[in-house]
Amino acid sequence: MVRVTDVTDASSVVGRLKLLTISKGFFGSSKKTEPVVVVANSTQQKVFVFDSTEQVNKQTLDCAAAPTSVEADNSFGMQLKSGEENINFIAENSTEQTSWIEAFQRAGATIRRAMTVDPTQLKSFFELTSYDMQGLTKLNYTQLVELDNKYRDQGLQILAYPCNQFGGQEPGTNAEILEFAAGFGAKFPIFEKADVNGDNTQPVFTYLKSKLTGTLGSSIKWNFTKFLVDRQGQPFKRYSPQTAPFDFEADIVELLSKQ
Repeated sequence: MVRVTDVTDASSVVGRLKLLTISKGFFGSSKKTEPVVVVANSTQQKVFVFDSTEQVNKQTLDCAAAPTSVEADNSFGMQLKSGEENINFIAENSTEQTSWIEAFQRAGATIRRAMTVDPTQLKSFFELTSYDMQGLTKLNYTQLVELDNKYRDQGLQILAYPCNQFGGQEPGTNAEILEFAAGFGAKFPIFEKADVNGDNTQPVFTYLKSKLTGTLGSSIKWNFTKFLVDRQGQPFKRYSPQTAPFDFEADIVELLSKQ
């Protein structure tokens, strides 16, 4: 019998969420929720779901064995998808939701944003975000390129720092990374691959983390954590990996308006 303590180590996030189950029948679908204990283990790259007694292992997702993604909605819901398996959770509030999304990312899940968008409110087909069969989104690159094209002449400078510390998502050489980014039309500087956490953290991120902490402390939680710095070189705001570049365009405009 597997228990919570058997799958918990120093890298784990452990807590309670509500498990959402949707049952489909002849006369429609029904929903029910139940309290569960969840363990997101970044060392094992697995997510474990136990019943409220912490004695019954209801489900386990192996993020290393199959492409795994996490997406969120505006009602504090989260969907984990790994291969053909789906798990739906509900958090108590947005802070808890953000913390769990980051925990799932550290356990090996990539971000999807399909649940956060109301397609009927979009102005164009080209605003839709699609994902390849590996569950990877090109959202950050495409939006960063668009922001670069739109605001570069006004003073915006985007700097990219590749890192392979998060689930081995950036294994390529510097040349391969440059080629990949160029495929999206990226013209902003892309620096050599380096660490952003640990003993070998590059000075840029040692400085930024000392000025702006995240939801769960100063350490970088996952790729595409973003920092906005003003014209005087002062860190202004920090944005989580699941915050899309367009979501803080207003902050960019605000800083560009100041001399």
